[in-house]
Amino acid sequence: MGIILCAYLFAFSCSKNLNDSFSTGKIVYICKGAYSKSYHFDSECQGLRSCSTEIFEIEIESAQKKGRTLCGYEL
Repeated sequence: MGIILCAYLFAFSCSKNLNDSFSTGKIVYICKGAYSKSYHFDSECQGLRSCSTEIFEIEIESAQKKGRTLCGYEL
């Protein structure tokens, strides 16, 4: 019974965080490199470590309009 409850609580907390992350006006991080195609919720994301240019804060809607998709490390 305890395992089921823990699994439910974990799933609920993950889905809540994911929904909160996609709210309007949410700030994400992007690398301005020529080959960069992702946005990141965490400024310390592993996917940003190879950025050789600047890292910028941007609203998620703007990142998506620029064709950026969520970094695979943050799925």
